[in-house]
Amino acid sequence: MQKLTLHNLLLLSLAVQPAWSPVACAQDAPVLREERQLLARDYAAFRKSQVSNVEYTLSVSVAEDSELFSGIVSIRFDLAQDNVSPLTIDYDQGEILSMSINGVPAEWQYEHWFITIAPEQLSAGPNDVVIAFRRQYTTDGDGFHRFIDPENGETYLYTNFEPYNANRMFPHFDQPNLKAPFMLDVTAPAGWQVISNWRETSVTEQGENRHWQFPATPPLSSYLYSLHAGPFTTWEEQAGEIQLRLFVRNSLAQYVDNTEWFEPARRFLDFYQRFYDVAYPLDKYDQVIVPDFNPGAMENIGAVTYNEIYVSRGIKSYRERSRLAYVIAHEMAHMWFGDMVTMAWWNDLWLNESFATYMGYLALAEASEFTNAWDIFYSSGKASAYRADTRVTTHPIAPENVLTTADAFASFDTITYQKGSAVLKQLPYFIGEESFRRGVSNYLKEHRFGNATLDDFVGALADSAGMNLDTWKKQWLQQSGVNTLRAEFSCKDDQISSLRLVQSVPDNTAADKVLRSQRTLIGLYRYIDNAMLLRNAILVTYRGAVTWVPEAIGMPCPDLVLPNEDDHAYVDFALDPASRDTLSDHINDFTNITTRLMLWESLWSDVREARISLDDFLTFVYDNLPAESELLVVQQVGSNITAAFNYFTAFGDADGRRDRIERFVLENLDAAESGSEIQRLWFTSLLNLAHTDDALAGLLGLLDGSRTIPGIEIDQDMRWDIVLAANRYQFGDYAALLTAEIARDPTDQGENSALAVKAARPDSAVKDEFLDIVLDAPETYKVASLRFITGYLFPAGQEDLHAARADRIFSALPAVNDRGEERYMNAMLALVRGDCTPDSIARLSAARDISASLHPSIHRAILVNLQDDERCMALKARLGE
Repeated sequence: MQKLTLHNLLLLSLAVQPAWSPVACAQDAPVLREERQLLARDYAAFRKSQVSNVEYTLSVSVAEDSELFSGIVSIRFDLAQDNVSPLTIDYDQGEILSMSINGVPAEWQYEHWFITIAPEQLSAGPNDVVIAFRRQYTTDGDGFHRFIDPENGETYLYTNFEPYNANRMFPHFDQPNLKAPFMLDVTAPAGWQVISNWRETSVTEQGENRHWQFPATPPLSSYLYSLHAGPFTTWEEQAGEIQLRLFVRNSLAQYVDNTEWFEPARRFLDFYQRFYDVAYPLDKYDQVIVPDFNPGAMENIGAVTYNEIYVSRGIKSYRERSRLAYVIAHEMAHMWFGDMVTMAWWNDLWLNESFATYMGYLALAEASEFTNAWDIFYSSGKASAYRADTRVTTHPIAPENVLTTADAFASFDTITYQKGSAVLKQLPYFIGEESFRRGVSNYLKEHRFGNATLDDFVGALADSAGMNLDTWKKQWLQQSGVNTLRAEFSCKDDQISSLRLVQSVPDNTAADKVLRSQRTLIGLYRYIDNAMLLRNAILVTYRGAVTWVPEAIGMPCPDLVLPNEDDHAYVDFALDPASRDTLSDHINDFTNITTRLMLWESLWSDVREARISLDDFLTFVYDNLPAESELLVVQQVGSNITAAFNYFTAFGDADGRRDRIERFVLENLDAAESGSEIQRLWFTSLLNLAHTDDALAGLLGLLDGSRTIPGIEIDQDMRWDIVLAANRYQFGDYAALLTAEIARDPTDQGENSALAVKAARPDSAVKDEFLDIVLDAPETYKVASLRFITGYLFPAGQEDLHAARADRIFSALPAVNDRGEERYMNAMLALVRGDCTPDSIARLSAARDISASLHPSIHRAILVNLQDDERCMALKARLGE
């Protein structure tokens, strides 16, 4: 029986009101909002009961040479009957110039983060609150961000509002379940382009300015509103009746190939409209590439913003091209799932991100040149989900404890994106692909431009499939952790006499100890004619601790059993001893790329859990990786080689093991085909791992042209990587190299790269100089630049320099928390790390207890780094075994 709380009563009162009537608001006493920067879920639920039928009309005036912008917003809404509580309007650290309520000048109270209006100034039923405001632009990539291009002095503006940053631009009710139409008009310099969710209806001249008028949108959550302005370079094409536009700042336009943006967008629009059976709701689709951006991209409906990392100043690799195509697919999936239908509160963030991640790869696989999309998904996403699920910070995909917008900010993680999408990927196998597609379509149609919940989504799928999904929902969405599946078999006369699957619960104490049920494929491999061939694949639904597989009896005795063939299910796997022996001899004989990816990842998982040593792993790498020809496999194992290199660095070089890794990379670079993707991959590894005098001298020769590598064209970003390596090891005339590169690249990318290069020097004075700025004067740089500083201030090999300053860093965490600046806080957390020593573990352990009362992101960073430091010490203990 459900407990009848005040929140339930308020929802019941909503349900019995006529559609035209303001809702009743049952209050025994005034409800007051706590003075905090964040928004609490309980208060948001209460405010949802106070107001309904919200509409916004926003007028904004922007100028090229001002650090301030101004505006007037009209907020129309219906106030609940019998309301006795103040009404708050979210607005972060701006200036209120005037306010009227229903045409009458009003009084208000402003507490830096929200405006409070006394209940006696409002009327039950319709109200119109008009607020004139002024605010500084932001410089941290959220809210209304202003960027001045150092190359040409041009000004560019853009908004980024998720999850709780729209109130850093204008006053309104900034919560996802108070969807409202949004009408916008903007006064901007005449030479600028102004972009919003819908296409402008008119542009009129006003002296040196232009006035842009945009139509009212359908009801949208405020974090999806958008306004971007500046003298952008613009491209236009058509996708049927839908106009495609692409925008980028002028100084970067020379590096943009618009076909890389338009062609995928055209294909994905067609794919999604067919899959969802719901037409794209606009007549235009804009893609806006912006500087200083925090996420990879943001799904503002009709005006998606992208990080400039997707624009390469050199030749794009296969990895970069596929990543861009995927991100375009991911953000476009949101136009329906997340934008048109939006979660009611941030505990259902997964409804946005898990689904868009899954659909992004599905679209990539079925509507792009990247037909290996699911292998890309495994190597770049699902493998990381398995790792995240073994951390002490694992949590359910759909958690209940997202109590504030601060918790929401911390929820944008691997579990939400990658594990959630992996679980969704296995759902069509469980209920049927057409049932899944039809259920999604029905969900979108039923909640079009409304809010929905976990139960709404699962209910739509259950109705479509004619199945009860309550157990599936609980096991996969509301409980944490990843189970391990192991096959146990015996053979007689070269035939299987018994086979069973053994499921175990997670070792991680933070994970729920639950045995799950799902379908998996059991792959039975035999070594025949110099190849590991899949002789049989058995589809099994396993449940409980042990599932017997009688179908396997009589089949040829396998050389290797893969309990999760083709990564069909979301489950970790452990190979039986016989299969492990086979793997040692035949990793390159598996013809299926997915299988090789999974088997290589299982080896690295054994390293991370200290089941095998780094030496054993690298011996296996040296013996087998040179024969590998698949780019994704080399890329995945290459990242693990880099991780091993960094471990050895933390151990104090470990008897020249790093030199052996460097030689291995150079050998494979020399052996790679000129101009091939794998050659580029090995060269990228060299840029990260070169540390001996010979290797560094060779890189510097590429800078001055005294050395060349056929097939490798040294672009500007590679030049910065080489200068970084020289400064990191103080090799050659490293300071002069930095000075010369600054003069060569006077762009904002150059400015940030220069900060990273200098920060990486193993020089105590440099470390103290930057630490003073980061901790005491972070306003010296914008957040995008601070990220470059903190990300490179203590690279691997500089553990002693970090340890000497760790007490200062850790003691600053409460002050960092109190600043209330989440993007600055995340930049700062790059410095909160371990040093692979007992002292470091003790320091992190002490910080764990203190950080529990701080921002969730700080606490999680401490927990993750403590676990990683303990893992590092365990690997160090196994060195030389």
